[in-house]
Amino acid sequence: MAPTPIARTSANTPPLAAPASRHPHVSIRISDDGMHAHLLCSLPSGAVTLPLTLDQLRTVLKAHGITRNETVDASLADYAQALNDPTRCPGLAKEPFLIAHGKLPIEATDPFIGAPEQGVVDPSALEPIPAGTVIGHVVPGRHGIPGVTVFGTAISPQRSLGKTFRLGDGLRFDQTRKDAIVSTRAGLLAHEGDHYRIVKLTTIEGDVNAQTGSIDSPTDVRIRGSIKTGARVRSQRSIVIEGQIEGGSASSQHRLIVREGIFGSTTRPRIHSGGWARTPICEQVLLLCDSGLEIDHRMVNCNALIRGRIEMPEGAIIGGTTWAREGLAAHTIGCESGADTLVGAGAPPWYLQRCADRARLIATHQEQARALRGRLAPLVVNMNRLTGHQREQVTHLLCRCEQIEELVRTSSCEGQNEDSIFQPDHPARIEAQHAIHAGVRIRLGMLEARITARIDGPVSIFERTMEGGGLGIWMRGPRGEAVPLPAEPIPTEVLRTEATAMLPALADIKSSAEH
Repeated sequence: MAPTPIARTSANTPPLAAPASRHPHVSIRISDDGMHAHLLCSLPSGAVTLPLTLDQLRTVLKAHGITRNETVDASLADYAQALNDPTRCPGLAKEPFLIAHGKLPIEATDPFIGAPEQGVVDPSALEPIPAGTVIGHVVPGRHGIPGVTVFGTAISPQRSLGKTFRLGDGLRFDQTRKDAIVSTRAGLLAHEGDHYRIVKLTTIEGDVNAQTGSIDSPTDVRIRGSIKTGARVRSQRSIVIEGQIEGGSASSQHRLIVREGIFGSTTRPRIHSGGWARTPICEQVLLLCDSGLEIDHRMVNCNALIRGRIEMPEGAIIGGTTWAREGLAAHTIGCESGADTLVGAGAPPWYLQRCADRARLIATHQEQARALRGRLAPLVVNMNRLTGHQREQVTHLLCRCEQIEELVRTSSCEGQNEDSIFQPDHPARIEAQHAIHAGVRIRLGMLEARITARIDGPVSIFERTMEGGGLGIWMRGPRGEAVPLPAEPIPTEVLRTEATAMLPALADIKSSAEH
């Protein structure tokens, strides 16, 4: 058996030397998690073998509480044979030998709906299904199986069997078809958490325009045509548009799919999706997404605020301002003509400035409240000695103090809510598979880097601590080397102006997050 590299070892646990009652040249090292045990041997000076019997090695294992089984005994026998072999023993003295390993627990799995023979019905496709459609088959859940350490100690699974899924209106079990789940009426399959149901789908056969009027629906909406200039479609669920959005606006609380593209104008109509959005082309709109965004070809002169990740493996971002909380990946960023293109990831700089301003304001109010209460404390203690007019003034100032403290609590709560909206779950990156052109501005944190010459991809740009301290913007190019990009802090007044301009969009995002 070839020696196995040693596992991580506790810094507080030095290699264990064998007591005098056992062989002085054999010890055991056990990993922190108790999942690996290694034998270590040291040869006496000039020796090429270490004659040990199998029983002696078993004694070493027993002294350290290692549980033996057939696998351990087989490894032990091979180790004993190798110690007595002058061609193998010197190698064992250089590398620890894995003699026992534990078994990780197998986590429980929840019941789920598996694909039917003709293919699973994907709720995200927003395709209506007729009555009698098999949407899937029940796959039973499985209880977790405990693991075990090299000491024989059981390791419980971290999660237990969760709740089963729930079937709502329009679905039933069909025991005659291998536990199939069948739709009892036509509609749209909706999947929210562990709840499946068939919901009503509002279908518009043609265009939505000024003549037809706007739409405000509590159900999922499917439009066979397009949304024309001046028209608006709102849904408390999802929207699917088979045509285009041509100067109109759309707002969904769940997903938004536009098959042929979104085209705005210089007024940049507002498009909002409470979930993820998908379209091949997006031009000249204000685009807000509470989840991810998928674009096939291009995004041109848009103001996009995306709380998830932007995926454009074959697409280009040209012009406008694009921000993605969880990062973005595009084929190309910018264009050869050098169009001013601003892209950012992570927490937006204007929001970070808003946080800094809020923190300073909270600190100022807290100091005001403390100072005011300090001045009023002697008067409150001697309230009975004050005149009626003085007591009235003290009471007024105490109320003012409570108003300031309430303002502090409100501002702190507002900051926590906005953190949940804008702070990324993971370090965000900006990636371009093909190229980043001159004219592109990259924003990460409170810094901005200007691209002055074309950079061929694949390129990954991220935030990292500089050698002299502080954060900087770094780039990793095709060769894999990370280099810093020249970056400057964004002027405070610029960020405050941007924060003010984003207040209407911020209100929409907060409203959607509450839903």
